[in-house]
Amino acid sequence: MRYVWEEELNLPSKHYYVDYESLLKTFISRVVKVILDTLSTGDLKALIIAGPGDIKNHLRAELVEKTKIPIYIDTVSTGGCKGIEEILNRDVIKSVVGELNLIKARKILEEFKELLVKEHDLVAYGLEEVYEASLMGAVSKLLVVDELLKLANDEERSKVYDALKNSHQRRAEVIIVPGKSDVGIELSGFGGIIAVLRFKLYRVRENPP
Repeated sequence: MRYVWEEELNLPSKHYYVDYESLLKTFISRVVKVILDTLSTGDLKALIIAGPGDIKNHLRAELVEKTKIPIYIDTVSTGGCKGIEEILNRDVIKSVVGELNLIKARKILEEFKELLVKEHDLVAYGLEEVYEASLMGAVSKLLVVDELLKLANDEERSKVYDALKNSHQRRAEVIIVPGKSDVGIELSGFGGIIAVLRFKLYRVRENPP
């Protein structure tokens, strides 16, 4: 975790409407600028805005028009570093990571389907094909449904893990997809495991999907 910026906001009572609205607007503009500057300096995939009050909703309203990355809102009991510690222990982090993985998996699946039509020698699907491709270091991106990690057949389950291990060691992008997700359901039609390849592997497929 990297510390970027911190600032306190002391708002007057809402009875002093002009001062309250003016200070709030100025503060939100300042925070939005810091967030956008931070987003521009790194490959950030999502933004979580958390706080005890309503300011987080004002921030989100300003940011949705200025950035395309997903924005998530959550409530914590306090601000500052303690608030950050609280949000890091929440399930929202796991949820965000899971959703981002599904977004990435969907893009890979669409790339796979496009190549399957145009350059089918640049893809592999089904356990045997993906396993053999992994042995040759050909896998660039790999998707697998989580059910395959729990196969009852020891030999098949071992091949799944070996394919993941071989691909990971060659710096392939590997994503495990929940079988009940829309991506997982579609993957099941390809044997539950697919790969986009670094180079062509020529093979004859008797029963293409």
